[in-house]
Amino acid sequence: MRTKKSIVITLILMIGIAGWMIYSYNQPPILKGKSTDGNWSAEYVPMKSNKDIWQGNLRWNGEGQPKIEELSFALNDTETELSLTESQRNSSSISEMPSLSSQPLENTEASYIIKWQQNGEEAEDVISLKPQKRFFVVPGFFYGNN
Repeated sequence: MRTKKSIVITLILMIGIAGWMIYSYNQPPILKGKSTDGNWSAEYVPMKSNKDIWQGNLRWNGEGQPKIEELSFALNDTETELSLTESQRNSSSISEMPSLSSQPLENTEASYIIKWQQNGEEAEDVISLKPQKRFFVVPGFFYGNN
C-alpha cells in the first residue's frame, strides 16, 4: 500500500514538472547579450505584470565605475534613445529601463548601443541581443496577474 502511494505521488510530481517545462518552453524567449569585450551584459525580459510589457536590464561587468553618456535601444531598424536619470548614468546596473514594446516577434533583431566614459576615455559598445529559451518560467498568476 505504501509503495503504491509513493508511486502515485512520484507520477503526479513528474507529470507536474513535465507540464511546467512544456508551459515554460512555450513562453517567448528572452533576449540576452554581451558586449564584445564582456564588460557589459544586457537582457530584454517580460515584466512581472498583467500586461504584455517588456523591459531592459543592463549590467556593467568590468572593473571600475563607468559613466553612461548615451544609451539607445534598436529593435529591427528602429533606434530609440533612452533618457536616463543622473543616478542611472553613474550606476553599474540599470534595471527596469523604459519599455519600448511588447513581446519581440521571432527573427527580431534587437541591440543596445552604449556610449560610455571611464577614466576620461570614451567608448562605444553594441550589445546584440539573441533569443534564449527558458525552462521553469513562473506563471503570471503567482504574481497576481490575470
